[in-house]
Amino acid sequence: MSEGTSQEGAKVDLRAAMPLTAAQVADWRKRFGAKHVNDCIKAAMAGKRNRFYAVEAGHFLGTPFDLTGRSAYVVSMSILTGEPFVAGMLDPAGFAEWCGVEAAHGAH
Repeated sequence: MSEGTSQEGAKVDLRAAMPLTAAQVADWRKRFGAKHVNDCIKAAMAGKRNRFYAVEAGHFLGTPFDLTGRSAYVVSMSILTGEPFVAGMLDPAGFAEWCGVEAAHGAH
C-alpha cells in the first residue's frame, strides 16, 4: 500500500493519503498473516472482486466486493454517516470483514 492513483489519476503516497486504511491493513496483517493480506491486496489490485477494497478521503484502493446483507449495510452506513474510511478484507475463513462504522466493526 505504498503508491497508487487517486480518482484524478495522479500518483499519491497511499500510506499518507489513507492513514486509517494503512493502520487497518497493518492490523489485518497481524491477525490474518502478512501473506494472506498481501495476496488479497494484490488480487484486488489486479481486478479480482471480494478480496480487498478501501475508500478514504476521496481515494479508492482495490476492487469492490459484491455486497449483500450485513456487508451492504456496513458499507452503505459508512458512506451515509460520513465515516472517515471504510475498508473490507476477505478473512482466511472466507468472510468479508468490514471496518468503518464503529458499531458494525467486524460484521460478516
